[in-house]
Amino acid sequence: MGKVSPDELVHGDHIYSYRRLYSYSHHGIYVGEGEVIHCTKTYESRPSFNLKGSCTCGFDPNKDHGVVKTCLQCFLSGQKLRRVEYGVSSKRLLLKRAGTCSTENSNEAKTVLDRAEKLLREIPLANTIWSLTTVKALLGIA
Repeated sequence: MGKVSPDELVHGDHIYSYRRLYSYSHHGIYVGEGEVIHCTKTYESRPSFNLKGSCTCGFDPNKDHGVVKTCLQCFLSGQKLRRVEYGVSSKRLLLKRAGTCSTENSNEAKTVLDRAEKLLREIPLANTIWSLTTVKALLGIA
C-alpha cells in the first residue's frame, strides 16, 4: 500500500516511516484520534523534531523512551506516513521492499489494539526497540 494520508488510517493499522535515508523503518500501531503506540530508542540523545506548535502530546524524544503513545506528528518526525499491506500474493511480496507487506493476514483491530495498549501499560520504559517482528507479533502473524 505504501504512502497514505492520515485520514485514511483506521484503528489498528500497522504504520511505519523510513528513517536515515531509508536505512531502516520505524514501526507503530495507529490507535485512532491521531495517536500511535510505538517504541523509541533508549540509548541516545537526539534533537527534538520541530513540530512548529502542532504537537499536543508533549512527547520529548530526549526524556520519553521505550513503549510510548504519541501524536502522529511525533511518530513521523517529518517523514512520510506509510501503511503495511497484509494478505498480498507471493508475487507481490517479491516485488516489494522488505517490511512493507506480508502474505499473512493481520488479526482483528481490537486484538491488535489490546496488545499494543497492554505493552504500553506493562513496559512503558522498556529497554527495547520495536522491530518488524515485534509488530508482527502484535498483529498475530509472528
